[in-house]
Amino acid sequence: MADDAQEQEPPHRVPYWEKGTPEGYFKGWANIYNANELWAEIRAKQEVRRVEPLDPSTPLREGHTRFVCMSDTHHIITRIDPSSLPRGDVLLHAGDITSDGSLEELRAFDEWMARVDEGFRHKIVIGGNHDMILDETYHTLFNQADLEEYRALSIKRPYTYLLNETISVNGFKIFGSPMTSHFWGVFSLHQDDMEQHWERCPTNVDILLTHGPPLGHGDYNKDGPEQGQRLGDPALLRQVEDRIKPKYHVFGHVHEAYGCTTNGVTTFVNASTVDIDYCSSDVSTREKALETADPARANPFIVFDLPNKLKPPIPPFTQATATQKVRMAEDAWNSRDPSRVVQVYTTDTRWRNRNEFFTGREEVHAFLTRKWASEKEYRLIKEIWCFDQNKIAVRFAYEYTNEQGQWFRAYGNENWEFDEYGLMQRRYASINDLAISQEERKFNWPLGRRPDDYPSLSELGL
Repeated sequence: MADDAQEQEPPHRVPYWEKGTPEGYFKGWANIYNANELWAEIRAKQEVRRVEPLDPSTPLREGHTRFVCMSDTHHIITRIDPSSLPRGDVLLHAGDITSDGSLEELRAFDEWMARVDEGFRHKIVIGGNHDMILDETYHTLFNQADLEEYRALSIKRPYTYLLNETISVNGFKIFGSPMTSHFWGVFSLHQDDMEQHWERCPTNVDILLTHGPPLGHGDYNKDGPEQGQRLGDPALLRQVEDRIKPKYHVFGHVHEAYGCTTNGVTTFVNASTVDIDYCSSDVSTREKALETADPARANPFIVFDLPNKLKPPIPPFTQATATQKVRMAEDAWNSRDPSRVVQVYTTDTRWRNRNEFFTGREEVHAFLTRKWASEKEYRLIKEIWCFDQNKIAVRFAYEYTNEQGQWFRAYGNENWEFDEYGLMQRRYASINDLAISQEERKFNWPLGRRPDDYPSLSELGL
């Protein structure tokens, strides 16, 4: 009897939007798979720190991309003024764009997204457990009448819809998935299948966008129907911490757990827009919920900034963009600032410089620090030799003096290879030094960037 009892579904709380839906398709509220007990077992080894979100009024720093996060807007979306959104570059919506998953609600959401400020260069959306209209399996089984119109709407969406897939935006990789573990509604898997599902997410993701939270972060159901329970996915937590390790994990689903936490590697953002009562004073019917919806009760949108990964110009190069890339590199090196210079290299960049070999930004940073500590009065000129697709060949010369006051002119050739984001992943440099006198110097501009009207290597006869 005990085994049979464990296999039974938990009592099914029926929200207003589920009434009249096909019996047997929805799984009911989660069995919680002893989440509280599991969390108690692992809590001592977990780092969970509450962090305050960035103030949306904070000016955007140069060289950064701003992300604006929202989730679980449900029926209240039509009551929110699109102009009230904080200014940003990328808008992320973590699902539950509807309440009852109707075609009418989807149409209203699409119209609202079309009105969002054009300042957002990208708008990215996933589904949630309420969004039956986005689940073609549901259409096939129960709602074929709306299927064709849904497909017609999907062709002209004013946003990018992700269904267990990755997109690259401004050089950032974002993986989006609506799946939750054994919860009411659509896009639901049994907990035993979640580990395999999250293994589909690649490891080089910057932002993970899911509807449901991982166990322990933004998942505590303080006031909801499973009061005092955690609703997070343990498989998702394992994959995020052990393998995926994104910079940000954005989700919703558990309205009352809105806010941000971190484990020291990933920042977890529960961006739920509505509260536990869906910002309505009466949810007995859909009509009542819409009638009593109060956007003033909605949670603030959460924003965060990431330093840009794209380092334009990016491959494939033209004569103009390759020449621009060379001059940008010259300017960076003439700053003699290792922290600035290493930003244009991949984190695993590989170098040969003379007879030394380096891998990764940290080793390159250490080398540059040593170099400019010993090479005084450093001035550099680079000149493009040739290019092809993602490769550029460069010749260069620089002048410096050593600690004994002896001047040198170093002559060199470099081969560069870039990744798709314009970051240099390979640098091979051969360099020879020629001792010169003070009078033989040709690089005489003030320390720093070479003036635009200063002669090039060819013009100097070098």
